[in-house]
Amino acid sequence: MDYWPVAKKFFLTSGSACSDTEKGAMQRALIKAGINQANIIEISSVLDPDAVELTNYDTKIIPHAAFAKCVFAHQKGVKGENISAAVGVAWMVAKDGTRKAYVVEASGYMDISEVKKEVMLSLVDLAEAENLQIVSIPESQENSKLLGKREWVKHMAEIGKKYEGFKDPEKDYAKYLKENADKHFRIAAAGVDKISDDFGYAAAALVYVLEVPEKISDLIS
Repeated sequence: MDYWPVAKKFFLTSGSACSDTEKGAMQRALIKAGINQANIIEISSVLDPDAVELTNYDTKIIPHAAFAKCVFAHQKGVKGENISAAVGVAWMVAKDGTRKAYVVEASGYMDISEVKKEVMLSLVDLAEAENLQIVSIPESQENSKLLGKREWVKHMAEIGKKYEGFKDPEKDYAKYLKENADKHFRIAAAGVDKISDDFGYAAAALVYVLEVPEKISDLIS
């Protein structure tokens, strides 16, 4: 029997730092994120929609030299530059009711608000590519759906005469995402505005937490 492990838990983390050396800045940022002791293995963006977020995960229990599978975003820079990195997850549903969840990462020479916007736009684009609808995060008290960019533009065009602010679809849609971010996205982000030392580093990660099967035989049966 084939064995395909699926992570049922995850946590989000981020950190940023400056230092006199590039490696020092990176290590200090990873220390702040709590994953400096792990071997980071970057993987792609699929998450079990029933996976539980560990919001207060004690990263100190991660053993030294452990392998940590993450969706990982990072950005390095030099003195005077603005840098940031972010990862975000959204839960989605298909027309037939199938639930899915995806994670994306973004980084660059920008501030935190910009990198968060890039993450949200990427998740919206991913949802549209798979013909999915972004829904409320699991812990939300609301059961709402987020309009995709095309849906939103069409909707606003229909009521455009009543909506005086509808002048720039790109900026207005970004504003719509920001207003609904807390209900539809979980994002971890970090950044440095105008790096003060010689080097700066920003990192963000969604770390998959795997559980050991109850029976070792489950792995080989």
